[in-house]
Amino acid sequence: MFDKQITDLGRKHLTSQLLKAGVEVLPISNNSEIDIVARLSRNNPHEVSFACPIKIRPSKDARFGVQRIYEETKNLLIVHVWDVLSNDPEVFALTYSEAVALLDKRGHTMTRSWKVLGGYSLAANSWWTEQLSRYRMHPESWRETIESVCLTGKSKSA
Repeated sequence: MFDKQITDLGRKHLTSQLLKAGVEVLPISNNSEIDIVARLSRNNPHEVSFACPIKIRPSKDARFGVQRIYEETKNLLIVHVWDVLSNDPEVFALTYSEAVALLDKRGHTMTRSWKVLGGYSLAANSWWTEQLSRYRMHPESWRETIESVCLTGKSKSA
């Protein structure tokens, strides 16, 4: 299967989760750091609306990766969608700093790949699955996560 098809499947699954959560999905074109913007609209015009840029990292298996170019994007959620070919892909949402903290725990931020090439990607083993479990997303968790990232710069799980 081609990379574009994997990307499309990941985007469709994430979009479906967000729409089920009542989150508006705004597509972005011509921006390599952001794939979509998730927006929480309020019924009352006096309430604050929240918008959160999202970088989608889809994979047909369990892969985790972060690129340093995401560092400057305010309120960015990096969303890993694993097993996109299955009937029930797994979705994990982390801020840039949360993702880098996990890489740092394993020493990956000291590598040439991170320092010189600007990113790190790996096949996720059981350690990663355990560490990411608190960032696992379901339709009912998106609204709280987006609001938390916009207000505190951290996902709800941190």
